[in-house]
Amino acid sequence: MRRSLTLVFLLLAAGAVGTSTSTGGQSTLNERLAAKNGLIAFMRPGKVGEYDLWVVRPSGKGLRPLTTAPSARSDYNPDWSPDGSSVLFERRVLDGTGDNLYVVNANDRQLRRITNCAETSLCWSDNEAKWSPDGGRIAFGRATGPPSQQGPSKVAIYLAHPDGTGISQLSNPPSGFGDHYPTWSADGKTVVFQRDPAQGRTTLIAVDVATQAERVIYRLPRWAAGGGIPKFSPNGKRILFSFWCIYGDDCAASTRSARNAQIATIRPDGTMLRRLRLRVRADSGSWSPDGKKIVFRCQLPTAFRLCTATLNGRHLKRFPGRVESAEPDWGTH
Repeated sequence: MRRSLTLVFLLLAAGAVGTSTSTGGQSTLNERLAAKNGLIAFMRPGKVGEYDLWVVRPSGKGLRPLTTAPSARSDYNPDWSPDGSSVLFERRVLDGTGDNLYVVNANDRQLRRITNCAETSLCWSDNEAKWSPDGGRIAFGRATGPPSQQGPSKVAIYLAHPDGTGISQLSNPPSGFGDHYPTWSADGKTVVFQRDPAQGRTTLIAVDVATQAERVIYRLPRWAAGGGIPKFSPNGKRILFSFWCIYGDDCAASTRSARNAQIATIRPDGTMLRRLRLRVRADSGSWSPDGKKIVFRCQLPTAFRLCTATLNGRHLKRFPGRVESAEPDWGTH
């Protein structure tokens, strides 16, 4: 969570998890698993690298590591595959070059690399990946530009097959803007992401996957610049996001105050904005598979923790153990 916009551009990387699944019958599988709230994947400080990925049961029991980042590497942004068998994530290289997407199996921790940015022309990093609802594609952020520059010249949303082939650009950010944190609608026809300027207000944007037509959903207030991390609800009717600035060094005290430590939902058409009353300061939330709860990073007086609650703030659960960044995702596994 402690990243400047410049650092994000230099360290972009997103991981994708999950085994590829055929689209036939996948919606039936999703419906069958929808009511099962399985393991929660999240980030914890690593033993070797900066961050590793861990999983825990909704009860708070069964905490165990899922990845172990090697030296000078860091694992970020876990995302469960639709069938709950694996986790998509980004492994960052701490010098800011060649960040790639990976998949890790939930049961045996076997690792598979999806992208190889360092061997791709003009690619700086791949990051913040999300599985499509049918498991047939991933959406992710890619930073590109001539290697002679001090930083990438474009950060856009891309699509790819689960094996990393068929990469194509989806969003088209104007000069001076970067697109981050894609999330898929339930029908797989729309991707929503946050568009961030070098300075100024963050905007939630929806892009049609078939036509690439873009529309604005919501412009975050000026006091919430750098907030976002949108997440579609499992039924596609709401989008969860937070007002907490995620860009570290570019985040002033005014954008990391109590006012910013809150999570909201909004409809995909930009109506019905609702700030959740969670009874704790909160950011970077994600939905439970049944859509009745969220998991998020909660800010307690002396530490950051992982928390879950219903949307009305009831049944608040604080998990043991400190976290720094968490960016959790709740799977069906």
